[in-house]
Amino acid sequence: MSTESITQPNILKLYPAITVTQKQAADLMSVSITTVRNYVKQGKLHPNIVGTRKFYDLDEVNAFARPRNKNSKSIYLIADVGDYETFINQVKNDVIKLIQLEQIKKP
Repeated sequence: MSTESITQPNILKLYPAITVTQKQAADLMSVSITTVRNYVKQGKLHPNIVGTRKFYDLDEVNAFARPRNKNSKSIYLIADVGDYETFINQVKNDVIKLIQLEQIKKP
């Protein structure tokens, strides 16, 4: 994949930053899927149901997210970003860096 294919119109296909799946939500919050279900029952999380799949708003999930240690993967907190365009640009730049690193690793 070349960096030319990363444009603002297709960035959400590369990095779906608005919603996450139930498993992704559990991973981001460092909890089990059962705990995610309990949060729903308790009214702490509100999934969007599409067919049989549940999707969670990243803002809600981030309220529960806590890095395990300083070496944990980055967690984007939309509340820390002034606007959506800035957030998308940050994600786009991170994706470009990851792609460039992968291309450097290839022989």
